Amino acid sequence: GGGPRRTDPLAGRGPFAMGFRVPWRCLVPEDAVEAVFGGEAGRAVEEATGVKVHIAGEGEAPETLSDKIVTLEGAAPQKEEACRTILKDLWASQGIPSDEEGIFVLVVPAKVVGAIIGTKGTKVNEIMGGSGADLNVGRECIIGMPDNPVVIKGTQEQALSATAMTHVVLQELVDRGRLEPGDFRWSPGRAADVPRQGPR
Repeated sequence: GGGPRRTDPLAGRGPFAMGFRVPWRCLVPEDAVEAVFGGEAGRAVEEATGVKVHIAGEGEAPETLSDKIVTLEGAAPQKEEACRTILKDLWASQGIPSDEEGIFVLVVPAKVVGAIIGTKGTKVNEIMGGSGADLNVGRECIIGMPDNPVVIKGTQEQALSATAMTHVVLQELVDRGRLEPGDFRWSPGRAADVPRQGPR
């Protein structure tokens, strides 16, 4: 037998071969942040799930955005567990029974909206069919951001399922080198990346 066996299926696919784990980003209404995360800014969720929770602070989101951007980083099962906790507390904070429908908003890079919708809507229909949730993929950017909202309407379980399925699409794009870590971080001036119309 010759040299070492290449067991890594991604070996030799260039510098981005390993990619990175796609962060999950969602919006939590400012008045619900305390109810969802407590005073420790997500520490309890982190300790319970092993996920890294980041709640956008001053200068990490456009001032025009009234909701807080919450970013979850970690392995997919951990992010799912953390998301389940967030949904449970989010519903409770809004007085919605767990088996009733609520709204959960994801934040996704504008450039991947087409992939989430799919050709003639095939992908978004697949996510809705598989999760039972209703998905409305925003065609307009969130003001001041190079990102669009994905509005999920459903029960907690449906919202969790739709969130996980949406991020599978994003992870595939990451693995193909179409998304970079910087696509998931906001910084002032990021909105300028979106092509502008010429002078009127």
